[in-house]
Amino acid sequence: MARYSPFILMVLLCGCGGGSSDDAIIKQNVELNNTAAGELASLKDSAAMEAFLNNYVKKRKQILEKIRSMPQEKVKAFVKRLDSEVKESQDKLDQAMADFHKRIQEGKTYPQVLMETSMGPVKIELFDDLSPITVKNFLDYVDEKYYDGLTFHRVISDFMIQGGGFEPGMKKEKKSRDPIKNESSNGLPNKRGTLAMARTNNPNSATSQFFINVKDNGFLNKLQAPDGVGYAVFGRVIDGMDVVDKIKEVDTNQNDMPIKDVLITSIRRVDKKK
Repeated sequence: MARYSPFILMVLLCGCGGGSSDDAIIKQNVELNNTAAGELASLKDSAAMEAFLNNYVKKRKQILEKIRSMPQEKVKAFVKRLDSEVKESQDKLDQAMADFHKRIQEGKTYPQVLMETSMGPVKIELFDDLSPITVKNFLDYVDEKYYDGLTFHRVISDFMIQGGGFEPGMKKEKKSRDPIKNESSNGLPNKRGTLAMARTNNPNSATSQFFINVKDNGFLNKLQAPDGVGYAVFGRVIDGMDVVDKIKEVDTNQNDMPIKDVLITSIRRVDKKK
């Protein structure tokens, strides 16, 4: 499927019907974003962020319902206009979200791991304060040496690289533990260089597989995700993004699988939280 905006994607997936006021919908969306940006300035912890995001998503779904009531032939043109006219308020909201995380994370020291790959080393820090369940799950796999010898089995050069589940040659998916709760309500954005958990259509289905964003993928954030859930970010690359960029350019087949295996040789802790 083409990469439409989150609004277009949601509408295309769910269908359309009767009619609604274009200007009223745009105004409501702008007001929602501006109000939300103001609320973010007063948030002090991750629990408040989760409540904020759940409330925002609920209100955004009401707007999407109005878009779905439009005649199908006018939806794409309207959403293109919508994306343009709400951009300033969306940018304001995105900046307020970034400011929140800067306040929360400033001065903190995070646990780190070193991932050795067949194309070079990648050093990663893990946000155990904002993604405690996800980080614990990931480190449990690391401590078991679970990832040793697995591959990056899905590579899309303008999107992400995904690994942590399959043995070389895609011959076998390694048995994993039970899935974990999706922590996308931490609000951490899927920006270039961040790690997030891979999952199925079930929001709480992540196990061992993760991906590294090779560009900013805002449509994966809970704030903007078509499904109102998104993908949980739990870490970021702090050294070795050049290696990630080499991996993203490998030759792949029609299913986005590398022609030649890209191995995860090992992942080990290199630093403990102070």
